[in-house]
Amino acid sequence: MANDQGDYEQAQVYLEESLARFRELGIKWGIAYALGNLGRAALCRGDLARANALIEESMALCRELGDKDSIAECLVRLGGVAIAQGEVERALALYRESLTLYHSVGDRAGVAECLKELGMALFTRMGQSARAARLLGAAEVLREAAQASLVLDECFTYERTVATIRAQLDEAVFAREWGEGRAMTIEQAVACALSA
Repeated sequence: MANDQGDYEQAQVYLEESLARFRELGIKWGIAYALGNLGRAALCRGDLARANALIEESMALCRELGDKDSIAECLVRLGGVAIAQGEVERALALYRESLTLYHSVGDRAGVAECLKELGMALFTRMGQSARAARLLGAAEVLREAAQASLVLDECFTYERTVATIRAQLDEAVFAREWGEGRAMTIEQAVACALSA
């Protein structure tokens, strides 16, 4: 909750205690979970090197456990690190790998998260406004179906990006692209996101 509310310092305190206890107990999934969330908190604080190291360590444990859903989550977080480092192509590759995993395990909320991140990355770093609007429309409808909402610390960036895309496109073009995204099946949205 502290992480989702933007209180990353308090989140770090809780997560470090959680990590220590999971390590004492030898519970690998708990260690992986705490490491991944510590990585997210570090990313949100701008400590990119620490974020990358923590998330990579979490992902290694998730791979060891064969937990595809958690591997996909780590890939999204590593994509966020790559975006923060200005490595757009790397981020796109990580988001697409995550999307493929989430889709393979039937995690609709995870697919929605990847579509959102891909849409924002394509727009923000590559200027593909129409395609970004389509992916963000698809993400929105999937999020609604999965009853998954954006966490508080993501809302401002997301809303600002959507508003900027809307301003860059003619209103009719934005509405058409957004509507096409919302009308896509999950398979169509995944195919659109994975295409070059």
